[in-house]
Amino acid sequence: MLITAAPKEICPSSLCETNPVIPDQSAQFHSRSITMLPTELLFHIASHLSLKDVSSLAMVSRRLHLVMCEHGLIRILQYYGNLSKNEQQFYQNLSIANPPLIHHLQTSKMSIIARHSQCTDNLPAICAYHAYHLRNETTNAKSLDFVLNKLFGREEHISDCSLNSNHSRLIIKDDGNFQLSIWTAGNNGSWNREFTIELLRFPDCFEKMGKSHVDTIAIPVDPPFADADADADEPVYSKHGAKDDLLAFIQRDESGSWNETQRMTVEALFSNTCGRQDTNFRNFSYKVSPDGKSLIYSNRDRFFILGQELDGQWAIKGDFPSWNRDKQFSPDSNHIAIGESSTIRFLGKQKDGSWIATGILKYAFYAATLTEARMDEEIVGFNTTAFSPDSRHFVACFDDAQEDYADMPIYVEDFFVVVFSLGDDGQWSEAITMTKHQLHSTQEMLLNATFSPDSRYLVIYGEHGLDVCHLTDDNRWETELQYYQLPPTGFESCLEPESMVRFNTCSSTFVLFLEGDAMVWQLNDSGVWECQHRFTYPTSSIKYRFYGPPNAYTIQQLSPDGNTIVFTDSRWRLNMWVQKQHGEWTRQTPAPGLQFCDLVFNQGGYLLAGLPVDDRSCLIVLGITPDGIWQEKGRLQAEGNIIHFDFSPCSHSIAVSYRVRNQNILSFWQIEWEPGKQPEMNSPHSQNPAFAS
Repeated sequence: MLITAAPKEICPSSLCETNPVIPDQSAQFHSRSITMLPTELLFHIASHLSLKDVSSLAMVSRRLHLVMCEHGLIRILQYYGNLSKNEQQFYQNLSIANPPLIHHLQTSKMSIIARHSQCTDNLPAICAYHAYHLRNETTNAKSLDFVLNKLFGREEHISDCSLNSNHSRLIIKDDGNFQLSIWTAGNNGSWNREFTIELLRFPDCFEKMGKSHVDTIAIPVDPPFADADADADEPVYSKHGAKDDLLAFIQRDESGSWNETQRMTVEALFSNTCGRQDTNFRNFSYKVSPDGKSLIYSNRDRFFILGQELDGQWAIKGDFPSWNRDKQFSPDSNHIAIGESSTIRFLGKQKDGSWIATGILKYAFYAATLTEARMDEEIVGFNTTAFSPDSRHFVACFDDAQEDYADMPIYVEDFFVVVFSLGDDGQWSEAITMTKHQLHSTQEMLLNATFSPDSRYLVIYGEHGLDVCHLTDDNRWETELQYYQLPPTGFESCLEPESMVRFNTCSSTFVLFLEGDAMVWQLNDSGVWECQHRFTYPTSSIKYRFYGPPNAYTIQQLSPDGNTIVFTDSRWRLNMWVQKQHGEWTRQTPAPGLQFCDLVFNQGGYLLAGLPVDDRSCLIVLGITPDGIWQEKGRLQAEGNIIHFDFSPCSHSIAVSYRVRNQNILSFWQIEWEPGKQPEMNSPHSQNPAFAS
């Protein structure tokens, strides 16, 4: 959450207490010598120090603290220190491998941002403070303009593309030319092609790359060409032999150059295929960890994990029986959960990079009543599973008994949620189990679970009740709110209503959305969850449509800062509930004559881009004013129907993909402020030179 109010001043003694990322006495200074220096010299010294050292310098005396306050350094420290841990982690990730953002900070018109962004350790805090000022500039602007910086698709054929979360790296897939091209964002909106990869036989591998920020890409290698027999009745397909290369690694060095650094053969990847001369790996598939440092793949018999050695070479770090095809990494990439139904096994990464088994979650153990009814052999098991954001907890839900072998519904009375937690010994074990007993047997029930962004709360919810669990200081889960009875929603349909829980960024607010109903829960001053507000809105009970806009569902969203709730009614009309001071929520209709089929907030929650139903080539961008009023700020006009759009993490730009005459186009638009200008259309037929590419 990017706070709009000015940060509060703090005393020197509380610097380290309010900022957990700035350790006490990170640098040592001689008190008497420092306090005798002139003010100008003190500030000059501070300009060459990291913010950690500045915090220690400010603790020497009140005078030094006042000097730091006068030049804004304490304000930066205090603002960053007041952010939640996951917000701080967001800015740490944002500043990794992001040259355009770093250049923007280093050339900022604010001297304090430009000066202290020269130190790498300062980047997360400086980036957060920059985002704070960017929010103020945007909310105070009367209108916004959108300038096209770069357009892909005129010269390159885009079959598909993958843009990483920082909007700093782009991989374009070109099926027509059998190529993958890697592009890196440069300064001032430019993009540079850095590498081209020849790609022939492995179309699925594109889904495995491009999202992480690391400088290594793994890609399968085509088999040697087979000699075709003109007289053969069947076509001859080439296959990999044991000695043939199957996987190649391409790495980016410090100078920005991409090079192929390693290849691994079939024999090296699958030791149990050494005796086979021809093996068909046409459908070879793999999955890369979020940090890009581990890679998992399997065959019918074994499941393997690749990792990097100290010299950067990739090698097998784990070899296990191939229990299940369903595999998911934890957010921190240090754990793997295998299986989603009857048995879930956990693997953990060790300090030396090897992987070992760290726990097992068996469905049959918790389904005692179903086992006694002799139904356990036909019930699949858990239906949904997920890691917590901090990767230390895991939730599994059983909410659907499905059908038996004769395709007949299975009816049960008990459904349940199981939470496993990671202990200090590195092993996973049961932390809490919640059973939902039904008065009458049924095939399924609405049952979901959502972790808060800080992983300290777990909301378990269904159609009629809600539970909230919290994590204690000794890493135990306790039920804080048990089966809070939900009021009737008035939803009438033969299908179950859709439901979801959405938290704000700092985990102090969540909204439970049901069809046509929303309940706002907030932490009070005592740290207890309270239902602060509930409102209803009209929605359609028709789940599937064969006409009209592609999006026939009601849109329900909570802004990242938790202060705005948006939804569209059964006619796609936009409605908003905005939280003012003292917890008061007011309803707003900023675009009463418009209908929207898609809505996207920016990271700070102060901009909202909407795609109109009647004109899918136009984006309407709404912004909130300092008074908390949402109004139209500007419009972005593309050349064709928009498929996808997203703000960059710091809201400097918008990425928009659309289609023109069966051509996929990806465009990047810079957001500019026009204080005295009303919103205008940006036409692709204008004099903007970017359209001339």
